[in-house]
Amino acid sequence: MPRLSALLLAAVLVAAAGGANAAALDGMRFNVQFSADGKTQDKDVIVFDAGKAACPGIANQFQFTPAAYTSERSGESMTFAFTLSSAKHGAVAVTGSIARNGAVSGTRTWSKPDKDPIAHTFTGAVEAQPQAKKPY
Repeated sequence: MPRLSALLLAAVLVAAAGGANAAALDGMRFNVQFSADGKTQDKDVIVFDAGKAACPGIANQFQFTPAAYTSERSGESMTFAFTLSSAKHGAVAVTGSIARNGAVSGTRTWSKPDKDPIAHTFTGAVEAQPQAKKPY
């Protein structure tokens, strides 16, 4: 199954070769592990669906709502970015890169009013492939 996911991810990367595509990652899920200063922090899932991205772990705990995302092919990888917001807990900016083999890495920066931003790096892997409706 991991090989199938990697092959379908490669198809997404090829399909998005034309440049920016806000829905290129729809249907994808990535299990990620966050860390800061070399120490393991929380785990979450990055979910792309209907042109929006979400991180259910922090969404459920801190009421961050899904947000529109951007994605663009960059060489042999796909980059993405989105910013989640919570009326009570500020904003979380997420940027990352997905390799053809399904590995994902990036940064998550949590900003709250009157506080220093909290930055984490993350690594992970693809969990699910795009829906079959995608034109490959």
